[in-house]
Amino acid sequence: MRALTCNLIDKHKAIFRFCLLVFLLSFSLPNDLNAQAPGMLEFSGRLVKDSKPLSGATVTIYRNSTIEQEVIKPGKNGKFRCYLVFGVDYKITFSYPGCVEMHLMVYTGKLPKEKNDMFPLYETEIPFFETNDPGIRVNKFKNPFTKVIYDGKKAFMDDEAYLAAFTKDLIIDQAELARLKAEKDAKEKAEKDKKDAEDKAKKDAEEKARKDAEAKLLALNRMPYCVKLNLQD
Repeated sequence: MRALTCNLIDKHKAIFRFCLLVFLLSFSLPNDLNAQAPGMLEFSGRLVKDSKPLSGATVTIYRNSTIEQEVIKPGKNGKFRCYLVFGVDYKITFSYPGCVEMHLMVYTGKLPKEKNDMFPLYETEIPFFETNDPGIRVNKFKNPFTKVIYDGKKAFMDDEAYLAAFTKDLIIDQAELARLKAEKDAKEKAEKDKKDAEDKAKKDAEEKARKDAEAKLLALNRMPYCVKLNLQD
């Protein structure tokens, strides 16, 4: 029942944001009877971690990658919804404490003019990965994990070629994990052996210097008094 209530609230919030956006756009339009409100992409997403809905994450939408448009905090079901007016490109970032910060791109800036009156829906699921996850190449997330593009008809879709290239070696298989671990262990052992050798060499040198000093002192103590005086002179 609570899940159903949350879903209804999310839908009402989404409808409210959509109506508010259309209302605000109406004031920016010229008083031309033939003028039409620009179309927009309805972007619907669900955040997950370990195949479970993720709450507490932050979704930030930027126009042209730099101008912050909206910040969304998805609820317990991990779902969020936003509306992207055609005519500019968007960067959407996803962040959660302890997880890799990610982003995707949505390209609507070069949509054909005759298609500007569309209102398509794009749905996706975004998995989160911990920053210390050894099975993921986290450095790949410096780039967008997908690019959403116009399909040339009536919808938006992932750029399949880009997505395939991004995910091709994203997951590190067990064999490679074992190899990387062996390389890491060997490197750490080599560094430890080197440090141990340096510490031993330093200790041996200090011990030799101490023994040499003791030997000189012992030899000096065994000399006749007259010889000591000559050495002091």
